[in-house]
Amino acid sequence: MKLLLVFLLTLSSFCLNAQNLDGFWGVRFGASIDSAKIIIKKKTTVTPKLNSDKDILSYENVTFGGRTADVVKLYFYKNQLYGGTVFYIPEKDPEILSLYRNIKNEVAEKYWEPQIDVESYKSPYSKDDGFELSAIKGGYATIGAIWYFPNSFSNEINHTGTIMISVEPKIWIELAYRGGQAYEDFKKELQKNKQSDY
Repeated sequence: MKLLLVFLLTLSSFCLNAQNLDGFWGVRFGASIDSAKIIIKKKTTVTPKLNSDKDILSYENVTFGGRTADVVKLYFYKNQLYGGTVFYIPEKDPEILSLYRNIKNEVAEKYWEPQIDVESYKSPYSKDDGFELSAIKGGYATIGAIWYFPNSFSNEINHTGTIMISVEPKIWIELAYRGGQAYEDFKKELQKNKQSDY
């Protein structure tokens, strides 16, 4: 049964759509900070903030996906874009699930249905019990979806990029994009740093 599930997930990711994830917000993965600023300047007049480590561009109150995002962050490793995250805060807390579902459906319309799609609640809460907001705020809910983008039509299970969306306990939605060689290099560096502690 497990083997069949892995096969179906692999088949769906490779056969339903061979589209690659090659960037974020119109900026290709691997682009420099200066290149990203030029490309995004065509989308918004908002001036980005650069964090103290000079590896994150942050834009506040900009349009992303046709709606106002509270923050959009672009992440760089050695001056190469490897990802971005969009943060949406609903106008009213109870709107968070409908906002999440709308954004998830819009991403699915552009690409395909997510390979992982979860909405689960821990006791004493359950789905559709009317207390979903309390469950989210209390950390009793896991709500999110993941899209994996195929690397090639090879027999290996690998991917060039990932889109993840989740509902967070502080009542916001994170829509994250990761991919490209810079992301692979960044993950290796993180792993190396973790192992150095042992």
